[in-house]
Amino acid sequence: MKAFHAYHVPHFRCDPKAHNFTSSLRESACRWCGRTREQVRWDDLPAECAKRQPSPEIEDVIIGEERKAFDLFARAEKEVPKLVAKLGMSGESLAALHHTHGYDPETVTGIVDVPPQMLADYHAAMQSERVRSRAAQSKEAITVRA
Repeated sequence: MKAFHAYHVPHFRCDPKAHNFTSSLRESACRWCGRTREQVRWDDLPAECAKRQPSPEIEDVIIGEERKAFDLFARAEKEVPKLVAKLGMSGESLAALHHTHGYDPETVTGIVDVPPQMLADYHAAMQSERVRSRAAQSKEAITVRA
């Protein structure tokens, strides 16, 4: 049983008692308790991880995500009309609302009327922003000498 917990649990999420090893090597240590695979296999302690972190409940995660979405929409109801009045209604302003303030077009559409052509302009503006961003990246080759 100890060898199973040390070497044969496919992932720590599959078994509620398993360790979280950093790699598949014998010397890899559990991120929570610090015991290596070989220690788990051969020492006198129980095979289960004693310091395992509790997994978040799925319901709590869903409730947290819903709360974030409702907070975003409540904030958007106050800020989007002001930002649209300041920036104007265009595809570029929708793109600015998205990548600067975090309001996607669906959220903005729920608050103010957005014509279909403006959504097409938004997608074109986001594509040009992606192209500009990729062109600005500088890639550097790194060599490692042993």
